[in-house]
Amino acid sequence: MKECQQNNGQIKKYITLEKFSKPFVPHITSNKTYRYLLAHNRESEYKATQYYITFRFQTELQKIRGYQYQILTPTAVASTIKAKNYIKTISFDKTQDNFVEKWLDQVFSEALQIRDDNKLADDVPQRYEVHVIGFDCLKSATTLIFKNIKSMKYEIIDRPGSRSCPIHIIVKSTDNSIHLKSIDAKSYVSANMELDDFLRDIGKVELSDDIIRQSQLLLSAIDNRINDYIPYHIDLLQNTSLAKLSCLKKYAFAYKNFNISSCYDPIDNSNPYDLTLEYWKSKVNSYNEQDKRKKRRIDHNIQYDDYEYFHDIFLTQRCHMCQARFTYDNQPTLDRTDNNKSHTKTNVLPCCLYCNNLPMTISNQEVYDSLRNDIVGEKYKDFRLCNKKNVWKHHMANTFLTDKQISENCFIVELEKKRCSCSTPLQVAYFT
Repeated sequence: MKECQQNNGQIKKYITLEKFSKPFVPHITSNKTYRYLLAHNRESEYKATQYYITFRFQTELQKIRGYQYQILTPTAVASTIKAKNYIKTISFDKTQDNFVEKWLDQVFSEALQIRDDNKLADDVPQRYEVHVIGFDCLKSATTLIFKNIKSMKYEIIDRPGSRSCPIHIIVKSTDNSIHLKSIDAKSYVSANMELDDFLRDIGKVELSDDIIRQSQLLLSAIDNRINDYIPYHIDLLQNTSLAKLSCLKKYAFAYKNFNISSCYDPIDNSNPYDLTLEYWKSKVNSYNEQDKRKKRRIDHNIQYDDYEYFHDIFLTQRCHMCQARFTYDNQPTLDRTDNNKSHTKTNVLPCCLYCNNLPMTISNQEVYDSLRNDIVGEKYKDFRLCNKKNVWKHHMANTFLTDKQISENCFIVELEKKRCSCSTPLQVAYFT
């Protein structure tokens, strides 16, 4: 509009937009349903996935002909279906022929109602998988379920993650359009939490050894975890990573007072920052001292003679991180692009003090406690470069998964994912 006004009201075909940083809102952009409703001023219609199916297997070790070791085989399975208007429990055991397949047939049949109960308006984009949730189950799901199915009407269409530890498993049937998404409730708690702890501490229920009762008790614990994220418009069951959930909650809290219908044009009446020679000399000395303490070379560092160059930069350029202009209320500094190198002229960019002092601290106790509970248990892939001798050692270890030869005496070995603990402060871990 300003460009057209300056052009006597004539439309200009080409204009240069001001460079403002794009807001980072993963709790909105990663959720296509909430993003659509927010953009169309229909936020009140949003609801998280609240209807699903739980399952528990009962197993035993059996000696099977052709196998050297005993094999884990299912002896019974139970599921509880949580629909909008009812809660229903089903169970099957080895006294019935092909009981695993019969159970899966029943789950697919019940999933039709679950999908309808979770559905929003027809014009709202959303994911339609029906969630089937167990606890510490995905490692053995393929063995217990799909190796005991004789028909060919079921197919795994998505199975991200390693062979021994998938993130989720999506199964489709040729009989209907339903997709079942098997996920592990253990993904939403710390790595060392067992089923009894999950039911007692999260679900607040009395424990039981019966798998039918356990499938029912899982509802309370899972519902409590879902409700923890509903105030932030985060759909728990659409995310299977504690780190991602914590990130989404952090930004959702930061935007809790955001109103898409309001005007947030920045009003900045502060005077531009005018760098003085005296202040510049003090900054040069400070940068040299920093590099000396870190035992970095300073012979090519910025100097007093660079005053005019950086004086003009601070007047004409913006912070390379947040694109804010430099004023006396937002003073400039220099940020190294490569932290392993010194403060040389080619290794620094203008940056405001606020951005350069990250990581920031968490001032809200509620956010701190919430993030602290979610920081544990994330898993990472472990790849090693090994020679032939070390590959053999890893083959003999319980953590070995796969290997690939890349040269005559060099192999890439993938090991079992490890549960990681981190001594890094919470502020550093989540705000950098």
